[in-house]
Amino acid sequence: MTEVSQDFKNALAAGAAQRIALVFEDAIISNEDIDVEGGVDLREVFCSEQDLTIGLTPSSEITFAVYNDDGFYDDFEFGAFDAYIGVLLSSVSDSSEDTRRPVITVNKATRAMTVTGNGVTETYELCPLGRFIAPRPAIIRKTLIDVDAYDQMTLFDVTMPSATELGVTYPITAGNLLQALCDQANVEPVTTTFLNSTLTLASEPSSFANMTMREVLAYIAQAAGANARFNRSGKLEMAWLNPLAVSYDENQYTEFEPSWYETPIIDRLHVRNEDSTAETVIGSGNNTYMLQNNPFLRQQDVPQGFSVIVTPSRVSVYANTTMTFTAKVLGAVNPSYQWQQSANNVSWEDLPGKTASSLSLTATSSTVAYYYRVAVTSGGTVLYSNTCKAVLKGVT
Repeated sequence: MTEVSQDFKNALAAGAAQRIALVFEDAIISNEDIDVEGGVDLREVFCSEQDLTIGLTPSSEITFAVYNDDGFYDDFEFGAFDAYIGVLLSSVSDSSEDTRRPVITVNKATRAMTVTGNGVTETYELCPLGRFIAPRPAIIRKTLIDVDAYDQMTLFDVTMPSATELGVTYPITAGNLLQALCDQANVEPVTTTFLNSTLTLASEPSSFANMTMREVLAYIAQAAGANARFNRSGKLEMAWLNPLAVSYDENQYTEFEPSWYETPIIDRLHVRNEDSTAETVIGSGNNTYMLQNNPFLRQQDVPQGFSVIVTPSRVSVYANTTMTFTAKVLGAVNPSYQWQQSANNVSWEDLPGKTASSLSLTATSSTVAYYYRVAVTSGGTVLYSNTCKAVLKGVT
């Protein structure tokens, strides 16, 4: 969301003229240069998945077509530009001559634009759309040239530099690594202080050598419980969706059902790594989100010399069917098992006679009310598994 003045809003509501301004280093592309029928198409994507996903790095896109009948773009390199949409605030007569291309002046600091030509000087207030990069099109036609431009997220689509190349040393926090990535891409972050920005990487992960900077940025965003994106001012930010109450009166119509866009709160978090048996489960709700293989959230294997995990950690079953949980133990010598149950996932009690590596119970409203775990004893050491739970299908 970009703030504009009340004059901008009033002029827009009154149907004032609008003007696009694509401000390159050595040129300003505006209405006279663009195919009016095609216009300028801005596409902003926050989440490209069917379900909302944490840790995405979406890129906005602008497409447009410019006239090249006078050959102006034959040797034009395109490249980086700032995109604006302007609304006419005032117009006064002057002594300027008639011309196809008026003289356009943009003041980025004040978000103002003046357009002089054809005997008129117009003043516009600008609303920024973002900073974009337009590669030189492969086909330069003599009539219309189609241009596709993406925001600065594409600058992160390069191989992740080494610590030496980035100029950083480990251990390093997520916030400091974000700053180093932005310095490398020559972009500005909104801030390097965010949720979990102080999480530390003790050493440089070997997996970074096979990643792009964008993939590493996604890990930082995931650890922050956010998505990384460039805002309308061209700065990188960690962003998430905010609750918004919307009401419709009898003059409005929508086909949307609330269930189509309402997202339940994540009330259970599961953190794990593929090359580790350690897992962390936080919360006891029904809407589970898994974070896997994030180096900032890496779970260390337990120091006792063996590990235990119960699968599945959550299962949905029909009433009066059998639900089974199985303990997988690594590194233990002659392990013994004792299954336990808890009504609140805090206080636990032993289940008499349940001492095998698997626990099978009949799913009823009583048994699914409990959480389950197993205590494994090996060499005098007791280790507790992750908790597991079942829910009944068809019960709301």
